[in-house]
Amino acid sequence: MSHKFSVTRGLVQLKRLEQRINKKIDILEEFVVANKVSSTKVKDGLYTKDQFTAKAKSEWDSLNDLISLRKEIKERSRIGDWEGDTVYGAVGKGLVVTLADRKTRYLLAGKLENRNSTLTEKVIIKLLKNKPVESLSLDNGSEFANFKRIEEQISAPIYFAEPHKPWQRGTNENTNDILRFFYPKGTNFNEVSDEELEYVVYLINTRPRKCLNWKSPFEVFWGVALA
Repeated sequence: MSHKFSVTRGLVQLKRLEQRINKKIDILEEFVVANKVSSTKVKDGLYTKDQFTAKAKSEWDSLNDLISLRKEIKERSRIGDWEGDTVYGAVGKGLVVTLADRKTRYLLAGKLENRNSTLTEKVIIKLLKNKPVESLSLDNGSEFANFKRIEEQISAPIYFAEPHKPWQRGTNENTNDILRFFYPKGTNFNEVSDEELEYVVYLINTRPRKCLNWKSPFEVFWGVALA
């Protein structure tokens, strides 16, 4: 393929990536303990867009105002709390919308020609169709400008990470790292077929994870055991 896609290469490196991600998590936890910082403060400072506007005008009186929004999401106790972002190829080479479920790490992905907010809205709605949706936590990119319209269609609240704090959407960030092994920076997503992307997502979703007791995201999300 013209963009040198290699499923074999991606699979070989998935295990190495998982080890590095686990190491990053361990380092973060050590930092939290050493600096006596609440883990919820590090991970859970998400807010709605309206609240972000209010926060810009006056600082929150208490961090608890932010944490309370994320309590059920933080606990990973239910399926349907999604984190979203986009993975870029290069200028003029398209991008991919990615959504990852916090509890199961189940990945959804769809192609975009550009960062147009209307196109992004359509792809997100298509990806979440017939899926459980309790909340959606997004990056602050301009492609998500239609968040109010998306909220209405998914009937669930949308939250936004604070600028330059990607760990507040850690599940999505880690999943994007895995996707990057198949599609490195500079990939021309305009040359990637929908079928190919769907296959890569399938590979990622059917790989057993230690954090899921060696079940795959597919098995936990759908409640079906793979043969």
